Amino acid sequence: MNEIDNILSNIDKDEDDDLFPEPHPEGKKNDEIDKLIDTIDTAAADAEAAKAADDLIPIEPAAEPEPAGEHDDALEPETAETVEASEVTSKELYTVPGTKSWNRREPYVIRLDPDALMNDRDGLRKSFYFVEEPSDQETIKQKIKQEIVAYLRRPTEHVTERYGDFIYKNTITMMNDIAGDFKLDEDTHRLFIYHTGPLTVFRYIKEAFYRKKYGYCYQYLPGNKAARFFPEEFIKENVLRWFEENINTLSLPFDSIQKYEEIKKIVSHKYHGDLRIFNARLDQLNEKAGRDKTVSRHRLFMIKGAEWFGQINIEVYKRFLGSAIFM
Repeated sequence: MNEIDNILSNIDKDEDDDLFPEPHPEGKKNDEIDKLIDTIDTAAADAEAAKAADDLIPIEPAAEPEPAGEHDDALEPETAETVEASEVTSKELYTVPGTKSWNRREPYVIRLDPDALMNDRDGLRKSFYFVEEPSDQETIKQKIKQEIVAYLRRPTEHVTERYGDFIYKNTITMMNDIAGDFKLDEDTHRLFIYHTGPLTVFRYIKEAFYRKKYGYCYQYLPGNKAARFFPEEFIKENVLRWFEENINTLSLPFDSIQKYEEIKKIVSHKYHGDLRIFNARLDQLNEKAGRDKTVSRHRLFMIKGAEWFGQINIEVYKRFLGSAIFM
């Protein structure tokens, strides 16, 4: 067995590794439900939902809230658990443009673990390959053979810079997809991204990598071994860097609660439109399933939510409207 084959044989088999734990165990496909889903007329269900939407009252822009003086907290948007800006990272990497208590914590910032970040950087310096897109195992093995040969010849040519560019490009793709999905003009798009926050972007990237099993790296270890790992802290750092370079330097109304509420209404309006379509499909599915085989809304979401809502939209909805909306 040559050196390359020895390395390949020492990489854990997919079925034996927990690099990508199933985020939603209930979402594993049920053959019977899948067959029923394939039989529903989604076009008819969508048309029914669209007809119902015609009767809705148009959403009006939010009124500017009255100044609240010392009691400004009463007007603050709800945010995730408190993580102050000082806990995030050094000021050299990330500045926090918001000046209110509500926009100086998650999701406007991300908590970084310095020790874990150092380990990620060390791992990337020893990494010879990362999976850029969903691929079958045979394709990945062929790429590993090519990349490990180059790395063993020149160990200094590791993947750190290329992986950082990869995360940066994924962040840009997400931003463009959000602009298209929510039909945002350029000015609204930038403020929308600001309020979406780097934590939401990181969560989407991580979820996309986990669901489709890519974005992970292969690290070379002593003894002709290689191990897969997922550099979470490095990804967080690069998402923060994208925001620092593309959002934080802009002149935007970062502290305007009125603008925040207007953006939240854009999100809410789209969510309720998507939810009507989802519910119409669920109703049609249960009509076919019969009383004894009723499919719950939660169960259907676990199976088809990412496809029907879009994973990006799900993360945005949860950020602005709360995680409980999909329970």
